[in-house]
Amino acid sequence: MLGTSENRKTVLLVGESNSAMADPAQMMALSLTTTTVALISSYPTIDRIAAAQMLQNLCNEIATIFMRLGPETLKEHRKQNAALRKREAKPFTS
Repeated sequence: MLGTSENRKTVLLVGESNSAMADPAQMMALSLTTTTVALISSYPTIDRIAAAQMLQNLCNEIATIFMRLGPETLKEHRKQNAALRKREAKPFTS
């Protein structure tokens, strides 16, 4: 589920989250690229063909970046949760 992939329990998502954004980001890039290339290819010129190729390369780069960042953000989240649990586990002393 979008925004809650790091949790093992059922939770209500409140606030921002970077969780599980790789697939939606890839789909957004792919949709925008496909639509734009279809529009600019209706009257092809050398400039438009070059622009279409550049957009397709950019779309591939976006997919690669988000696939790389997905595990990194999950690792960072788990690291922060471990530190938080560690702090919560310390007994209160006055």
